Amino acid sequence: MGLIPGDGQAADVLWPDAIAPLGTGPYCAFCLDLGGMSGWVAPFEAVEEDRAFVGVNARYAPAEAVEVRIRLEGLAASWPDGARSFGPGDLRLGTSARILPGSGPRPALWLDWEVKLPNASTELGLGTDETDVAAMALARWAGPEGTITAGAGLVILGDPLRYSAQDDAALALLTASRPLGPTRVLARAGGRLPSPRNPADLSVGLGVEAARASMRAGVELSAGLTPAAADVGARLWIGARSPCGAQVP
Repeated sequence: MGLIPGDGQAADVLWPDAIAPLGTGPYCAFCLDLGGMSGWVAPFEAVEEDRAFVGVNARYAPAEAVEVRIRLEGLAASWPDGARSFGPGDLRLGTSARILPGSGPRPALWLDWEVKLPNASTELGLGTDETDVAAMALARWAGPEGTITAGAGLVILGDPLRYSAQDDAALALLTASRPLGPTRVLARAGGRLPSPRNPADLSVGLGVEAARASMRAGVELSAGLTPAAADVGARLWIGARSPCGAQVP
């Protein structure tokens, strides 16, 4: 799951249930995704832009209660004045840890942390040349009828316009998934709330993911709820997971 909005992720969080659901380790998982969005306003910017992206995600869970992940992506952006740019996106590193297992109506509690390293080019308009950090607490209800995840957290955005300055914004997340035969229907809402230097970037999404053996493939359509969010967006992904590492009792 990615927490920090921006770049190719269209201010959306990645599906917590895509490819490898939380709490199902040990596993190794890899995912290729691509998509785009229209009418998005990047943090600390005022002009809307369109973006397309292709990303590679890798996740490793040595046990049920912890996972680590990394994401690399390539970006293409265009602006209303006709300017266009292409280049690599920011490198993202994250980890999730379960601090309380769920039981009956009591949800499992997770803590998630992510850092965005400033690899994307500022000159090309693809990044901020600043390191961003996000943290979130997640409550997760999981059962045979599906899963519900609710979360709240904070993202610290490095301000590219002011030396040694930052903008702190709250994050909110609500996702749900329900199995329908070999597929799962996925729904989510959330994003970044208003902050001193940036407007809210909130969106909703609806998707479906199909599974066969260790393979997963899915599609999501999204729509913005606030002016800074992308008006519309779409994302496709395909990936696989397999057991790896020693089983932890």
